[in-house]
Amino acid sequence: MFTAVETEYLRCLVMTMSKEYPYYLAYTVTDETGNNTADAYIYFSKTKITGNGLYSYSVPSGSLRYRLDSNGYSSTTNTAARVQVTTASGAVTVHSYEFVYTNASFAGTSIQPDIKKLNGGETVESVQGLGIIVTLLLLVLIIWRIFGR
Repeated sequence: MFTAVETEYLRCLVMTMSKEYPYYLAYTVTDETGNNTADAYIYFSKTKITGNGLYSYSVPSGSLRYRLDSNGYSSTTNTAARVQVTTASGAVTVHSYEFVYTNASFAGTSIQPDIKKLNGGETVESVQGLGIIVTLLLLVLIIWRIFGR
């Protein structure tokens, strides 16, 4: 499962990238055998990512792949950057014991959750925007009443 820190980082990254790369696929990596120190992979695409099942995806060419290492860092044992970005495309298979967030378009009835919907996500942005508009409207009405006489 994504840790609280990974979840927050993922949510911020997805929201930041969403204008240019609106489609994403993110999953945990719990098997860190060999030289694998990645804790999560996040794919971003300008065109739809297709979900062929809960753990099988097609990522279009021109996509970006973020590799995230969020575990304890030591300059003597870790030489790679915490976040690495490369290009990616093709089939992505996620192990069935991993956790996935995506807004991929699924071919069947099975889907994975969208992190944008977590704790309101897109809805929270809309409500905050509405609050600002209502506040400005009330401020204009108050100023109109004071100086409109």
